[in-house]
Amino acid sequence: MRISHIMMIVLVFYLWLAGSDAFNFHMDHGGAGGYISYNHLTDAFLAGKLHLSKEPDPKLLELADPYDPWTNMHYRWHDASLYKGKYYLYFGITPVILLYLPFKLLTGLTMTDRLASVLFMFGVFAWAVAILLFIQRTYFQKIENWKIFLSVAVLGIANWGPFMVREDNGLYNVAILCGLFFLMGSIYLFIKAAHEEKNRITRLLLGSLFMGLAAGARPTILVMSVLFLLVWNKIKKNIDSKTRFNAGLALILPFFVCASLIGLYNYLRFGNIFEFGFTYQVGLYNFAKERQFDIANLFITPFYYLFNPPAVNSVFPYIHNDGPFIMYPILAKVTGFFNKEPVVGILSTVPFIFIPLFYLFTKLIQKSVISSNNITFPKFEFKLIFLSLIINSMFVFLIPATCMRYSSEIITFLLLIVIILWYYLCLKFDFTNKTKIILDKIAIILAVVSLIIWSALGISELRTRNRIDYFMFKDLFKPISNIFLEKETDWKNIVVNIISIPITLKYNDLVSINSELEAANDNDVYSNWIIPGNRSITIEAIPKELSVIKSIWLLSRQTKLFESWEKLNVQFYLNGNLSAEMNFSFPDTYLKRIQHAKFSPIKTDKMVLTFSEPVVVDRWGHPVPPEGVNPGYAEIIFEEDK
Repeated sequence: MRISHIMMIVLVFYLWLAGSDAFNFHMDHGGAGGYISYNHLTDAFLAGKLHLSKEPDPKLLELADPYDPWTNMHYRWHDASLYKGKYYLYFGITPVILLYLPFKLLTGLTMTDRLASVLFMFGVFAWAVAILLFIQRTYFQKIENWKIFLSVAVLGIANWGPFMVREDNGLYNVAILCGLFFLMGSIYLFIKAAHEEKNRITRLLLGSLFMGLAAGARPTILVMSVLFLLVWNKIKKNIDSKTRFNAGLALILPFFVCASLIGLYNYLRFGNIFEFGFTYQVGLYNFAKERQFDIANLFITPFYYLFNPPAVNSVFPYIHNDGPFIMYPILAKVTGFFNKEPVVGILSTVPFIFIPLFYLFTKLIQKSVISSNNITFPKFEFKLIFLSLIINSMFVFLIPATCMRYSSEIITFLLLIVIILWYYLCLKFDFTNKTKIILDKIAIILAVVSLIIWSALGISELRTRNRIDYFMFKDLFKPISNIFLEKETDWKNIVVNIISIPITLKYNDLVSINSELEAANDNDVYSNWIIPGNRSITIEAIPKELSVIKSIWLLSRQTKLFESWEKLNVQFYLNGNLSAEMNFSFPDTYLKRIQHAKFSPIKTDKMVLTFSEPVVVDRWGHPVPPEGVNPGYAEIIFEEDK
């Protein structure tokens, strides 16, 4: 096997996770619908505008504070920037300039955010592999091939890639991955420029340009310009005074031009070169009043990004990113404003990171181990990668939120550091053959476990999208679920073993909601009836003919939680008269997707169902923001008494 083969497998895995069942990315519309997308900015540029074409809701502009997330939730365009009656995009401009806009001009098609995520994520992986291989060939030529192959596989799968290419995070992931892509490329070019005299000026120019483009996608990367000091300190020792000026200019000028253009872009939109649009964001935060970065968050966020465990349960593929927030009630008291999303810790899902510790521990307990002095440590490369890790980590840890995608700004740098240390320790210490075999087995086990965990975390995302191929795999592994994990209630068995009554569902006359109610009674568990917002709802269920009904089965809509309601009121009518009324409570609906309202058989020709108290708790009992839930059902079945 070659490294290129491993990289191709990773790419196919990314494409499979991001696409539909048939690898379809729907290039005709690109997802530029209700949610904000880079395609909206692309269309704005094509129309010769800096602001987005969509007009704000007049009711939003009439609010006393249109940036208040509690009052604007029904009128805002989520995560757009509202300024002087126009919507803008605060996300970095680089992906549009270099990908979305050229793609549309050349093909006439629309670049989808999830395909862009795949391209940039694979690019980050490819740059990381290029950096690793250069360091290995320069410093660690004697390292075994299998260790290189294993390292490349971990760099491609345990790098948050399977999560970052998922379908439903749109431009949020694209902005991060585009910034990482150019940042990793910049580091690679700087490393090559420091080592090779040939094409040094060109590499410095491109490295500086890449750093500027990275900042154009992710403004926090502007701080990464401190890396220039390391690069200059390294290259000035290897160049004469005649070329020193050209090298310095090549290192600084492209980045300066990019930073200046970013400032100009900000000024033309908001009248301030330092305003990216964060202050005017209409979303979950009011950054006009809340600080985007807070030192107090350092007491809570590192715990979750490093240690928070994944969820392990009987739902295929058994490992999920919606694990419990251990100690959150205690740590949350440290800081006031804080928004938590499900995250898994780096140390709890990538045990590969602990490999160097085993080598160091073995060296400490085996005093007979000697060191070889002919192994050079890659100090310059290590400093570049380590400083990038520290700067990105500080920004991630200071944000008043936990979010899985932010971890991707840390993990690749951390993996590269771990691999460099692993290779160095392997060659630095002369362990006995027996010890080497044990350490190698430990390394393989930790790497394989990391690959399994992150393959599972990637596949786990498919369950929220009703992917047919996900359910095929789930059925294939069902015997394992039944043997080793707790058994789940099977909706298929319910459908097979009961007699369901043909029903027509409709909203009652007092309610008008644009939501496909028929999806709740179409014998298709992959379709969902969804009610936007945290609210109660009343519907009518009319049997095709007079029927005797003895129960109602409910299959909740499944996302990160079982989105449905805890209370159900049913009114039974016969010949226009109310014949019975029953109330049902499902206090465990946050734990169980299937609910059963059972009653004595009753004859009816119409039922009025009122669902109330939407579920606002995840499956581990942790509250979720009420404004973020959208309850509904995949299926509602009325069981006939026969």
